Amino acid sequence: ATSQLSARVRELCDAKQAAEENATDLEAKLEAAAVSNTQMADQVACLQEINNDVAGQLSEKEASLEECKCTIATMKEESSTATLQLSERIAELCNAKQAAAETITTLEGKLEAAEASHTQLAGQVASLQETNDTVTGQLREKEAALEESMFTISTMKEEASSATSQLSARVRELCDAKQA
Repeated sequence: ATSQLSARVRELCDAKQAAEENATDLEAKLEAAAVSNTQMADQVACLQEINNDVAGQLSEKEASLEECKCTIATMKEESSTATLQLSERIAELCNAKQAAAETITTLEGKLEAAEASHTQLAGQVASLQETNDTVTGQLREKEAALEESMFTISTMKEEASSATSQLSARVRELCDAKQA
């Protein structure tokens, strides 16, 4: 029994020594794990700081994007308003051009009638001059009036021509501006 007890004590001593070695080994592993955990905690903190910086930059970018969207919306609205105003102005100018063209047509008709009247008066003057020398004074007054009418007609024709040229140039400018 003593030898069994001695064998059992040796086994227990060997088991104790193995347990102590195992405990030392586990303590070393625990220390290594603690160091690794500390390093990982530092990495997590660093990554969290980077994540916070990126989140801040993202917020700034989103704010800038919203500001750009508002600016674009405002510009679209202003462009739409300007386009509408320009379309209305072009319609007004087209109507004014049409009215001016009608006025020019009317003036040209009046001018033709005045020129025909002038031709007729000139024939009457020649006929009257041949047949009646006594009305020479009256005839000279009529000729003066006729010359004044011709001057007025010529002035009206020049004004109508000038107005037509100016209107055509303005319409071309507006059409070019609309196309641009």
